[in-house]
Amino acid sequence: MSITIRWACDTRQGPRPRNEDSAQVEPGLAAAILADGMGGAAGGKEASALSIAAAVEFLRRRLPAHTPPADVPERLRQLVADVNRRVYDKSMSDPTLHGMGSTLVVLLTRGGRYFCVNVGDSRAYLLRGDAVLQISKDHSLVQERVDAGLITAAEVALQPDRNVLTRAIGTTAEVEAYLVEEEVRPGDVFILTSDGVHGAIEEAQFAAAGGAESPADAARLLVEEAVARGTRDNATAAVVKVETAAPEESLEALDQVLAYAPPHKARPRRSSGATRWLLAGAGLLLLATVLTVLSLR
Repeated sequence: MSITIRWACDTRQGPRPRNEDSAQVEPGLAAAILADGMGGAAGGKEASALSIAAAVEFLRRRLPAHTPPADVPERLRQLVADVNRRVYDKSMSDPTLHGMGSTLVVLLTRGGRYFCVNVGDSRAYLLRGDAVLQISKDHSLVQERVDAGLITAAEVALQPDRNVLTRAIGTTAEVEAYLVEEEVRPGDVFILTSDGVHGAIEEAQFAAAGGAESPADAARLLVEEAVARGTRDNATAAVVKVETAAPEESLEALDQVLAYAPPHKARPRRSSGATRWLLAGAGLLLLATVLTVLSLR
């Protein structure tokens, strides 16, 4: 059985003065990336945009679609370190951007497995069957309280400091990410969201969006629903749908993968036997002509 994976993302500006979210899908790299510039921090939009650009650049250089699955976890950790360094260095070198930061969540598939890495509180969900599972881990004060058993997950929304992060891209010279991997199954739907989405809607809306005809429709439904429900932040979502593929769709997916294969150097073409004989004959004819001219002098 072959599968095909479809990717899309969408974003809407909420009540904030500007949309500091950024998202990008790269079907040829089998990857989706979402970043949310830290609310209120200088250069939030710049931080999220730079995080996306740096992540895509790293994926193209170090994590092409043919990367063996066993190599992916370590390279994803290197990706996070590289993106963090780029944003941190920019923040330190430009006084107008000092203190900027961003969340980051990256989902990619390799060799029949999915890999998800995140920093901050942008999330990744897996819709599998009737279940809606959060596969990322929030790096926030309220999540630390949940982990310590001080509050329940249901009480998170009631905490006044629920948006305070304990880790972010670019705010320190080094940062540790959370990483998870598992087998991909036909029918899986992955949803990446900024907190402007998952902070405003319930799991039922995730399940409804997962049943949309296309990833683009699903992403649009999620961000529009978040805005309609009065989200206090910008709303961004990326949706990835894993489906059983028709043969022609499998070939199209393979073409996308091959389009990102590293170029190989062309080898010089060797002359055929016939060509070598023709060249030798031409050389003998030229030599005979020269000798004839010299004998006539």
